[in-house]
Amino acid sequence: MQDALKQLGDVDYIAHAVLGVVFFALLVSVGTVMMRGVRDRTPELAVLKTIGFTDRAVALMLIAEILLLTVVGAGLGISITYGLMPPILKTINLNFGGLPAAVLLEACLVAAVFALAVGLWPARRAMRLEIVAAIGGN
Repeated sequence: MQDALKQLGDVDYIAHAVLGVVFFALLVSVGTVMMRGVRDRTPELAVLKTIGFTDRAVALMLIAEILLLTVVGAGLGISITYGLMPPILKTINLNFGGLPAAVLLEACLVAAVFALAVGLWPARRAMRLEIVAAIGGN
């Protein structure tokens, strides 16, 4: 079975390419959702600033929110994969041994890096938010 897969091409390269495309698509979609969320919550962010939250505190709350969403999502996805991998490998008669334990940590780290990449722009925008303009809807 493994020899037949090797004849199809560089399976490792193909798997990494597909994962790269998936991660890029997730990065774009999460970034879009986060930007939309910040835009929709602009008046609430202005109220937070009005009652005394600093620009940095508002930005850190937004970054913490996106970190929580992406790391929990990555953790759930990898956990589901851990659960489904053994029956799938058994079905196709492939003695792979399952995923290494470090994969969960690596996935969460990649998710955190992506979260920071996506979350910095909305956080920066929230830091520059002018209270009067945000409450007025401009």
